[in-house]
Amino acid sequence: MSNTEKESGARPALTVASADQLKQKDLKGRIEGLRGMAWAYAVLHYTGYTASGASKKFSPSTNSKIMYQYLHGRRAPTRGERGKYGFDLVAEVDRDPRGKHATRWLDHPLWMIFQPDTSGDQLEPYLEEEVIPPQLAEYFWKDRIVPPAATTGGSAQGPELQIFDDFLYVCAYFRLACMAGYSSTGFRLVEYLAPQAAALEPVFRYVHAPFMVMLEEFFYRNREQLTEAWPK
Repeated sequence: MSNTEKESGARPALTVASADQLKQKDLKGRIEGLRGMAWAYAVLHYTGYTASGASKKFSPSTNSKIMYQYLHGRRAPTRGERGKYGFDLVAEVDRDPRGKHATRWLDHPLWMIFQPDTSGDQLEPYLEEEVIPPQLAEYFWKDRIVPPAATTGGSAQGPELQIFDDFLYVCAYFRLACMAGYSSTGFRLVEYLAPQAAALEPVFRYVHAPFMVMLEEFFYRNREQLTEAWPK
């Protein structure tokens, strides 16, 4: 990226991550991969640097390719001094006025919801009826999986997200259903709304495909049992 491009606010041209990008065999490792990918992409998105440029800007070695490791989902960065240089990459990025906006993706509630040791108590703040977004509420607790219009002869219109954070309530609902042994209850809602979430949030758009693969592999393995399809 030239100085002119960077000064004009142009963003690096990155394609979205492929569905098979992550190779970790366990859920915790898969989430760490997603955390690293989301954080690294957010760094590039907010700063305007390329992966190479960000590596050189924020790491002690000018030959470092560290951002590529995270973009490819190999792991997530760890806070604190690390490696032979005793360097805190997260803190260095966080000191940048634009880079600091990426830090929230390391601790985003989305990752907590799907951690293997997440409890019902941790999900509770997203499942109180008074906090569920009104346009989504009718799809919660009533086993109403197919949009009502699709069953009455009308046009098939499903729920809509207003902001990306509304997606967290849907994910928490699905996670709780999985804990209760009803993974199909909520999966189609997540599947239907995930593309909307990706359209609302560019960082999630980057990890959208491997995120959905994680859900299917670790939380919903019986896709063939679906009898009713969401409108496409």
